[in-house]
Amino acid sequence: MSIQTSGECTLSFSMSKPKTYEKSGYEDLEYVPIGKLNHHKKIEECIEQLSIYFDSCYINDIYELIIEPKNNVYFMLYDLLSLEADEIEINFKRKFIEWVSRSAHKHVTPYWKNWFKRGFKSYLCVNFSDDDLKVIYTKLGNGVNQKLAIKFIESNFDVSLLRNAK
Repeated sequence: MSIQTSGECTLSFSMSKPKTYEKSGYEDLEYVPIGKLNHHKKIEECIEQLSIYFDSCYINDIYELIIEPKNNVYFMLYDLLSLEADEIEINFKRKFIEWVSRSAHKHVTPYWKNWFKRGFKSYLCVNFSDDDLKVIYTKLGNGVNQKLAIKFIESNFDVSLLRNAK
């Protein structure tokens, strides 16, 4: 299945049934076709918007959104399936910030750091400084404070909120 985005990007989704992953925690993963994610299209809309800035992203067969496969940057989508439509966009952005901020702040090579930084800033429509990215990663990276991440998004990405957080 391919989704045409508002840019030149096309996002392809795997429609195959997930494999069984022994001792991985995914043994009971229920197969849900991408087009029927929680009976609404909000997740697809979020992915379409993200794919404008990260055109190599795709969903694998265990519902990980692979942002950039060469660098193994991804986050799980499966926990978004049970959310109501009005909760999905903010939680999608939360997960994006939590799992992509590291690559935008510090990466092994300057090329990839700049690539992630450009996409991170463009997707969120905020011109974060390098110091801002450090604070974002330090306070929110790897999902360390989901409530603070939601507040940060609701504040329209006010980095001073993170700087003042304990």
